[in-house]
Amino acid sequence: ANTLRSYTPPTREELDQYQSMGLKVIVGIWLPHQGENSEKNGTKWDFDYRAQRDEQLKGFEETLNHIGDHPAILMWCLGNEVPLDPAYLETVNRMSLALHQRFPKQLTSLTMVNAPKEKIALVKQYAPDLDMIGFNSYGQGAVGTASRNLEQDWGRAYYVSEFGPQGPWWGRKTAWGEIYEQSYDQKLDDLRKSFEK
Repeated sequence: ANTLRSYTPPTREELDQYQSMGLKVIVGIWLPHQGENSEKNGTKWDFDYRAQRDEQLKGFEETLNHIGDHPAILMWCLGNEVPLDPAYLETVNRMSLALHQRFPKQLTSLTMVNAPKEKIALVKQYAPDLDMIGFNSYGQGAVGTASRNLEQDWGRAYYVSEFGPQGPWWGRKTAWGEIYEQSYDQKLDDLRKSFEK
């Protein structure tokens, strides 16, 4: 491995450690969903980008003040699998512009699930300042379709931000409704075919 991806910003000390090991970092900025959000403990809360985008931008600028100039940073990821609502994307665009104004050579991205064509169009429309799109994809069919869509409809750089065999959320089910997990050999075969695609 030569690069790692975080889901929240690492500290400056962590970035120093990564750099000492020869690693680059895709710095993740965790961004909430527009509307209702849920914590792992079941707590629910609301977020409105239209009302809170300035607050979100201010927090991002504070992160830039702390670590933005660190040489271990390869790229920034402004949200992981956030539904691509225009208000969220407009906020991401403002964050990207703020980063590029201070650090013109640094790259910005966001990640989406499987890169459907209509979602790529939303990114192009509402977040045109983004440099790249990352896609989270599980299973050979998803990987192939996402790559093809990004090449045809995005036409710019993209990366695979999460990758694996078929996810545990889809597949053949038991009579009582549970999903069968792929065997080790099936997972290995799925990964091989994904790499080929």
